[in-house]
Amino acid sequence: MAFFRSAWYVALWSEALAPGAIEKRRILSEDVVLFRDPDGAPVALRDLCPHRFAPLSLGRLTPNGIACSYHGLEFGVDGQCIANPHTSGRIPSKACVRKYPVVERDTLVWIWMGDADQADPALIPDFSFLDLSSGLSVTKRDAIQMPCRYELIIDNLLDLSHISFLHEGILGHLECAKSDIRTDKSDRHVQVERISRNVRVPEFFELLLQDGSERGDQWNTIYWHLPSTLINDVVMTAPGADPMDGTGILGAHLLTPVDEHSTLYHIAAARQKTRRPINPETSEETRQRLADIRRFAFEEQDLPMIAAQARNLREYPAETRHGVFLDIDAGPAMARAMLRDSIAWEAAGRDREASSGSG
Repeated sequence: MAFFRSAWYVALWSEALAPGAIEKRRILSEDVVLFRDPDGAPVALRDLCPHRFAPLSLGRLTPNGIACSYHGLEFGVDGQCIANPHTSGRIPSKACVRKYPVVERDTLVWIWMGDADQADPALIPDFSFLDLSSGLSVTKRDAIQMPCRYELIIDNLLDLSHISFLHEGILGHLECAKSDIRTDKSDRHVQVERISRNVRVPEFFELLLQDGSERGDQWNTIYWHLPSTLINDVVMTAPGADPMDGTGILGAHLLTPVDEHSTLYHIAAARQKTRRPINPETSEETRQRLADIRRFAFEEQDLPMIAAQARNLREYPAETRHGVFLDIDAGPAMARAMLRDSIAWEAAGRDREASSGSG
């Protein structure tokens, strides 16, 4: 399976990479070992010792990097071998491992899986609402292992019409299926806005409003950033009211492709800054209930459905090659096309480099 590599992916939440710890992640079918250097900065290396190909993640940290536990070769934070404990002490020129560019930002460790000289931090999507300095109330930073390709999760999120059926009662219901939908795109993102007007308020939004409202306008605007991160800006208002007079959340949906058949799905959400005050007496209780609903929706509803969909795609490749297209599929189709074109562009560049080198 081809992946788009000229992009930043979430390696893990910052809090998951404790000082002195060694973490292993599989990203785009490559094993990566992550740790912090003595100054606390994150480091990412290929999890493969070049001597006998043991995983460095089974090694130990040293003052200058990481040492392989099989034969003791030590590697610096730049991936170069810096110590050979054996008799001659000679360090072969090929004794090095790949170092990946990493940036720690917005409580996340981002990793660049493409050519290191093209790693531009300006391309990292803005998830500053998750940062401690945002002043927003943020739910638990969590992760769920999904047994499917990441594109299926992108489809699921860019077409939120499914909340009327798969998440009926808690996030939506049949009334929400009738919505005004607008799609837009730029070079590296797709935006889908979905407005359900004067609908019965689902449980999730009852907890946000806390005022006994029975009906309202539900605004969902979801932004997809190439290749696999999304923000869901969702607000509930009184019928006909300005969105700033409602209340809602910003949902972070951060997809890290593990391999062809699995994805690590990082999730968190923050309460919106609107003109509507939050009741401090119930905010902590509400925060926990909102987190429980979101996780239930992901684990008990989205996950089984998307996993079953993935199985059908594997089992029946001919029959599932072309699905029926509905108007609700415009956003997912835009993202699929952009991702496909980006992968093709990247592959063409590699082919040009190979041809130039061979000539």
